[in-house]
Amino acid sequence: MKSCFILIAVALTMSMAVAHADSIQFDLKSYDDPQGRFSVDVPQGWSIDKMNSFLLYMKQDFVSFGIMALDDAPNISRASDIVNGVLDNLKSGGNFEDLKIVEEPVLLSTRMNRSAHAVIAFKMNGTSSFLCDIFILAESSGTSKFVMLTFCPTADHDSYRSLFESVAHSITFGRSVSTTTDTSETYRDKTGRFSLRIPRGWTTQHSDGMDLIISKGNASLGLIDLSKKPSSRSLIDYVSILIDSLKDSKTFQGMTIIEHPQMMTGTPYSTAYARITYLDDAKKPYTSHFYVIGDANGKARFALTSHVPTDEQSSYRQVFDDLLDSFSSGNIETSSNPKPRKPETYKPQAPVTYSRTKYLFWVHNETEIMKDGESVHTASGPIEHPCAAADGKFLAYTLEGKKVIVVDTKTGKKITVFGVSGNETVKYQDSGSEYESAKPVGFSADGASVYVLQKKSSMFIGGNKLLRVSIANKAAKTVDVGVADAAISPNGDLLILKPGNVQYVPATGDGWEIKPEYSSLYVNGVGFTWEGKPFYNTSDNVVICGPNGTIKTINLSNIYGRPVITDEEAIWDDGSRIVTNREGALSKIGKLGSNRLPFM
Repeated sequence: MKSCFILIAVALTMSMAVAHADSIQFDLKSYDDPQGRFSVDVPQGWSIDKMNSFLLYMKQDFVSFGIMALDDAPNISRASDIVNGVLDNLKSGGNFEDLKIVEEPVLLSTRMNRSAHAVIAFKMNGTSSFLCDIFILAESSGTSKFVMLTFCPTADHDSYRSLFESVAHSITFGRSVSTTTDTSETYRDKTGRFSLRIPRGWTTQHSDGMDLIISKGNASLGLIDLSKKPSSRSLIDYVSILIDSLKDSKTFQGMTIIEHPQMMTGTPYSTAYARITYLDDAKKPYTSHFYVIGDANGKARFALTSHVPTDEQSSYRQVFDDLLDSFSSGNIETSSNPKPRKPETYKPQAPVTYSRTKYLFWVHNETEIMKDGESVHTASGPIEHPCAAADGKFLAYTLEGKKVIVVDTKTGKKITVFGVSGNETVKYQDSGSEYESAKPVGFSADGASVYVLQKKSSMFIGGNKLLRVSIANKAAKTVDVGVADAAISPNGDLLILKPGNVQYVPATGDGWEIKPEYSSLYVNGVGFTWEGKPFYNTSDNVVICGPNGTIKTINLSNIYGRPVITDEEAIWDDGSRIVTNREGALSKIGKLGSNRLPFM
C-alpha cells in the first residue's frame, strides 16, 4: 500500500496548478470489476490508471479516487482502526504533511450492507491543502470488504463530495455463484399494482395475507400491498408495527432486533428497513429483513419481508438486494436518478444512567422531562446530558451548552450550580473562556454533589476537568484531568474514560484499569448498568467490563450518548427516537419521535 501512496503524492503535486471547480454536474456509468469482485457507478470521462494496491483508480485533473480490497480487516464496528491504518500508510508512503482526522468515522446503512465514512486532511509541499474521504464498505455481518479513498483539494471538496458519496454507495459486492444466475424473468401482478424480476429456479405462490411469496429452498420473500389498509404512520413506525406483530408468535422464538428501523439510502422509492434474528420451530436460527416502501407523501404502500437461515444469509444477500432494486410500481412516484443521502444531522444528546426508582424518565419535545407519562420539569431551552440522583430526588442537565442546572423533583426548585465563561452563578474561578462546555455526569452517593465534566474542546481532551460541585454552595473541586467521559454509580464508584483506557475508582477498595478492545477514537462513553456493572460503549456496541477486560459485549446500533443497560434489556436514543432490544419496554413511552433520552 505504501508504494501506491507515493505515486498518488507525485500525481497530486503535478496537478496542483489546475483551476478550482465551481458547480459541476456528473454523469455516471456502470463499471464491473473484471474479476467479478464488485460493481460500481463511476463518472464518465474520468481516466483509469493502474495503481499498486488499488483494484480501480480513476482521476480527472487534480481529483481522484481508488477502491481497495480489505483482507483480514477489523469489523466495521472498529472503523476507526481502519482509518488509523490509512493515516499510518499515508505518513510513511508519500509527501503528506499535517495529517489529521477532521470528520470521525460515522456508521451508515445502505441496503443490506453497512458502511462507514470519515474525512482526513493533509497538506502537500507545506501549503496546498487536501481532503481525503474514506469510505469503508462491509457486509451486513460487519465484515469489512472494501475501502474507497478520495483525494481532492480542500477548496473544491464541496463540489465533489456528492459525487464521492454516490460512487461509494453504489458499490455492490461480487455475486455468490451458488445462489444467483445471470438470468431472471419479470413477474407482473395481474392487477398491475407492481412488478419485479425473479431469478430462475425460484417459485411464486400466493397465500392468505400475502400478495406474493417467492421462495427457493429455505429462503423466501413475501410481499404485501399495504394500500388496502391506509395508515398515516411513518414508514419507520410501520416497520416497527410489523416487527411488533411477530414478537409473540411461536414461529419467531427469541426474536432479537439486529438493525432497528431506519431509512435506507440510494433506493428508487422511499424505503424503511430493519433486520431481526429468531429461532424457527426446529430451533434453527433465521434472519429476516423488513422493507416498507412508501409514496412521495411518505404513506406506506408495500411491505417486503425476507427469511433465510442465518448461516446462509451471505449467500442470498445479493438475491434479495436485486429483488428490491427491481421492484416497480406505476402507482408510486419515483426519482429518475436516485442518489444516496446521508442521515439527517442530529446533535447527540445523552440518555441517563438508572436512578434506582420505579419510574421511567425521558425528555419530551427537547424541553420537558417526563416521569411515568407526567411532566415533572420544563426547561427554558433544549435539555442536554440529563442525569439523575440515586434516589430520584435530584435531576441535572446542561442548558445552553455551558450551564449545569439541578432540579429538586419534590419542590420543583431549580438551581444553576455551575457554568463556564462568566456566568454569574459560577463560584469556581478556574473556568476561563477557553472552556467550551460543561455537562453533568452523575451525583455523589449522598446526593449532596453533582459531578461535572468541564470540556475544553472536542479535540483537546487533555484540557478537560472532572469536577465535584456542591449543590448547596456551588463550590467545585477538581477530581481528575484529561477526562473524555465519566460516570458515577449509586454507591459512589467512579468510572473514568481517558484516551486509551478505562479506569474504575470504587468508593472503597482497590480499583483497576483496562484498555478497551476498540480504538480510543471510537469509544464514545462509559456508564454503569442498573445492577452496577461498569461498561463502555461505541456507536454500535456496549461492552460490560471488569478488571480482566471484557465480560460481555451487547450488539446494538446507532447509539447516541449513554445507553441504559440492565441484565435483561437495553434502552437508548438512536438519534431520532427511543428504541430498545425488548419492545415491551416502550409501553409507557410510545414511539413518538418527540420522545428522547430515556432513563430510570
